[in-house]
Amino acid sequence: MFTFHSFSKDSSINGEKFIMMLQLMGMQEAHPNPGKPFTGIQTTARLPNRPEGQEVLKLLQRAFEQKLVFTVAATDGAADRVVFTDIPHAGWTQCSKTGFLQKVKAALRAKFIE
Repeated sequence: MFTFHSFSKDSSINGEKFIMMLQLMGMQEAHPNPGKPFTGIQTTARLPNRPEGQEVLKLLQRAFEQKLVFTVAATDGAADRVVFTDIPHAGWTQCSKTGFLQKVKAALRAKFIE
């Protein structure tokens, strides 16, 4: 598909787990515009530091390593850019909502990450 240079790092703060995911700029190999550069992003995901949050963290790390968390979006005139796929990502308030982790696990299961 396309080349991603990436890493993830996690740390616990106040009972929450934070994951750093970095996608640097690169050159697309095939999708959506072969040979065209893309603009990367840096993002931090938030998960509760409890057993279910730990499970989702491991699943997200597997999905990240398989390049299922981000994709390249083609744009009109501007540089193509990295965007999230359909796996839900927690903002500062969404992570604690009832059912959020189940939604993440369901999206990962649809990508054969269990």
